[in-house]
Amino acid sequence: MQIRSIKIILLVLSLILVTAVFAGCGAAALARPETLVGDPTYNVTGNCDLEINDGVITVSGQTDLMDGALLCISVNAQSGTLLDFVTITKSGDEISQDFIMTDEIYDESVVSVMGFILCVPKTYGEQPEYIYNTYGDDFRFIHYEGEIWDRDGIIVRFASDLYPLEKE
Repeated sequence: MQIRSIKIILLVLSLILVTAVFAGCGAAALARPETLVGDPTYNVTGNCDLEINDGVITVSGQTDLMDGALLCISVNAQSGTLLDFVTITKSGDEISQDFIMTDEIYDESVVSVMGFILCVPKTYGEQPEYIYNTYGDDFRFIHYEGEIWDRDGIIVRFASDLYPLEKE
C-alpha cells in the first residue's frame, strides 16, 4: 500500500512538472505599441506597384508619410527572400525606384517577385528627429490599414502583387 501511494504522489508531481514545462513553452503575444488617451494619431495611406520592362524592375507607389522619412524600397522573391533594396529619403508622395535584373541576383530559383515600400522606426537607419517627435520613437501614433509591428514598433508596409518573372 505504501509503494502504491508513493507511485501516485510521483505521478501527480510528474504531471505538475510536465504541465509547468509546457505552460512556459508558448510564445508570448507581442502587443501593438500602446497609445494613451489624448495622444495624437496619424492615419497613413499608401500603395505599391511593380512593373517589369526590358530587364528593369520598377517599384513605385504613393504614401502620405511625412517628407524626410527614411523608406526602404525592395524587391523580394516568391519565397520572401530579399533580392534588391535601397533606402531613400522621402520627398513628395510619389515614389519610384528602378532595379536592374542581373543573373547573379535573379537566378533560376526566382520565378516571381513582389515589391515593397517600408518605413520602420530604426531598421534602415535613424529617422530624423522631427519624424520621431511626430510619429513616436516606435511609430506608435501611426495607424494604417493592415498594420503590423515588431519589437521595435509599427512597420509601415505597402506591398505590390506577386508578378511572374519572365526571363529571356
